Amino acid sequence: MVTHGLTMCFGALEPCDPRYQRELRSFPRDLEVSWHSDHACFGSVDGVFAHDLLPLPFTDEAVAVVSQRISEAQDALGLPVALENVSYYAPMGADPLAEVDFLNEIPSRTGAKPAVDEQRVREQPELRLRRAPGSTACRPTVWCRCTWSTPGARGRPAHRHARRARARGRLPLLEHTLRRTGDKPILLERDNNIPPLEEQLEELRRLAAIVERVRASAVVGAAAEVAR
Repeated sequence: MVTHGLTMCFGALEPCDPRYQRELRSFPRDLEVSWHSDHACFGSVDGVFAHDLLPLPFTDEAVAVVSQRISEAQDALGLPVALENVSYYAPMGADPLAEVDFLNEIPSRTGAKPAVDEQRVREQPELRLRRAPGSTACRPTVWCRCTWSTPGARGRPAHRHARRARARGRLPLLEHTLRRTGDKPILLERDNNIPPLEEQLEELRRLAAIVERVRASAVVGAAAEVAR
């Protein structure tokens, strides 16, 4: 079991509430979890909480802020932190950093574990995977397979997990990624629109088949190396 939050928002200019961190520290400790995750975003300004995960610009300044907040969180919680990317409702402009470089730089500074949600990256996911350096590609500990719900107000997509994994959509990307990173945990995440149990089990069977193919491929590759 691991814990996941929506409140720390590592991109906030203000430090996280120390009282919240003290209360949170006991929760994962009681559950004996290995890490706690939250998002690369901000959620409050001048003490006003927006109740949304608001995207950051991809700048060196934002990298420094997120890295500082993660270091503070890891010290306060006594646990490693995993960093998840968030939805982008609209382009933020001509950012000086590419999203892949922004998301790779923070773990390199802090040791945070990337919690990769490829459904949300603004760049094409395949491009991001090709550009990820080898050391980073081997580092992810969490893979979050999340999708967007039916568009909300004015057609804007919401940061929700409400649709099933599509065999012609993200599942091939998941398999490609696991072949690069090695066998990693997968999170099949839903907030609403919960389907019948049989449909959920079918999704799990598809994911299990991907994992088995990746494992079998790794065994064959290892055997070929030994044969050489």
